[in-house]
Amino acid sequence: NMVWAAAGMLLMAVTSSSSSSSSPSSTSVSSSSSDSSTSPVQVAFKSRRVHAFFYLWYGTPEADGQWQHWNHEVLPHWDPTRRNGFPSKFRFKPPEDVHSPFYPLRGCYSS
Repeated sequence: NMVWAAAGMLLMAVTSSSSSSSSPSSTSVSSSSSDSSTSPVQVAFKSRRVHAFFYLWYGTPEADGQWQHWNHEVLPHWDPTRRNGFPSKFRFKPPEDVHSPFYPLRGCYSS
């Protein structure tokens, strides 16, 4: 099995030598770079399972009539002694500026 994974700025080929998904497998990682001095690195994966998580309360004007949670207000820091070091009480402005640590690859969606 071969999977392409990005590590930093290098695209790497990841090949697994185990066919069992429940046991750790030895995996060879090699760079696609033209630099021949890069040697393969051995890594072990505990599982081949992929887990995904998303919240069910995001909305867009097209599907829901208004932005929902993408434009959430930033709340004050919970520790009053640190509150001044963090901006608060403003709203994000989707679709470019969203209340999410990661921007969805396909853009804002309605869940």
